[in-house]
Amino acid sequence: MPDRACAVRRTAAAVALLTLAAGVGIVRWTSAGNGGGEDEGPRARGPAPLPVEASSLYQFDDLASMVVASDLVVRARVDSTARGRLVGEGDAAVVSRIDTLEVEEVLAGDASLDSAASTLLVEEEGWLGDGTAIAVNGLAPSEAGMDAIWFLDRRPDPEVPGYLVINHQGRFVVDGDRLEGADGKDPLVAALEPLGPDGLTSAVRQVVGASG
Repeated sequence: MPDRACAVRRTAAAVALLTLAAGVGIVRWTSAGNGGGEDEGPRARGPAPLPVEASSLYQFDDLASMVVASDLVVRARVDSTARGRLVGEGDAAVVSRIDTLEVEEVLAGDASLDSAASTLLVEEEGWLGDGTAIAVNGLAPSEAGMDAIWFLDRRPDPEVPGYLVINHQGRFVVDGDRLEGADGKDPLVAALEPLGPDGLTSAVRQVVGASG
């Protein structure tokens, strides 16, 4: 991929949270939500996240495009989550969620940088300014203990080093031999879920082999 294209893609990824923050004030809430506290892992029983819709910088029609656009694809488990920074102002403000991932396997990307480190930081949309947890475009909040296959974009931001999930299509939760994407109505998510963890892993490696 040309250097200029990489720079444009990474700049777009860096402003993904800002783009969401700018849109939160004008999207239509699809259900009512209450303010919540910090996550306490998968056993926490708080109000359901408020579903919101927001424009995405990416929308993929096939797996190959998503793999090529990702800086890193990993199988990883969420070790912990924490509140991050406040992005935006007023009604458009969003508090980010910082996930610490324990990497089990690097499927695509720069393994020389990432396979040596057992953990990664991923920043995602977390809460409204009043503490209400949100699920953006069907992507539910990450929880401690969650095992998933992640398609990630590297952040060039020294304030919050780490990665962003590339878009709402870019995380598949592993549940035994099943995969669960953000939105089963999305054509790509619907096509990849039946592959299961092993099938998706093999498909990603095939894309890497074909493009390498």
